[in-house]
Amino acid sequence: MEDGDKMLIYNDYKASADKRIEEVYGVFIPEDNFWRRLKRIVDFDAVYALLKDTCPFTKYKNVLEIVRLFKVLLLKTYYELDEASVIERLNTDLEFRCFLEYDPIESCNILKEDLIEFENVKIDTVTFLNHVLLCDTKNFKKGELESGSLSELAKVFIERAKYIVKKK
Repeated sequence: MEDGDKMLIYNDYKASADKRIEEVYGVFIPEDNFWRRLKRIVDFDAVYALLKDTCPFTKYKNVLEIVRLFKVLLLKTYYELDEASVIERLNTDLEFRCFLEYDPIESCNILKEDLIEFENVKIDTVTFLNHVLLCDTKNFKKGELESGSLSELAKVFIERAKYIVKKK
């Protein structure tokens, strides 16, 4: 299947799921919640474009799962959780499920081993932040934007996201 076809399928799924998700989660999670605001501000579709060729395993080659893996990494970093704890909360925490765009009755299929492997994927930090956070990287501290693992990128991403969400 071509990337364009994958994006069309993803966009169709996302449009129908977004409405259900907002209806259900909107009752329990305030509109000004950090993760809901971040989801509106950040172009998470760009995550797929930047990671599709570097994702180390084929079972996560679809758009939704790669984006979810990255979002899980953000949650793990923000709450300082280990892999097992973040995976456990994916099944029980409505805030996590809303941010990952899981349908309320959908089960989490992300494995601890895959998350560990995903964390170590190498990425160009500047390119990633420019495309996903749509932020100007000139104001970053020297050495803060060196290319590294996704785990390292998540730390920088969260710090910048906190600033951006407060600003908007």
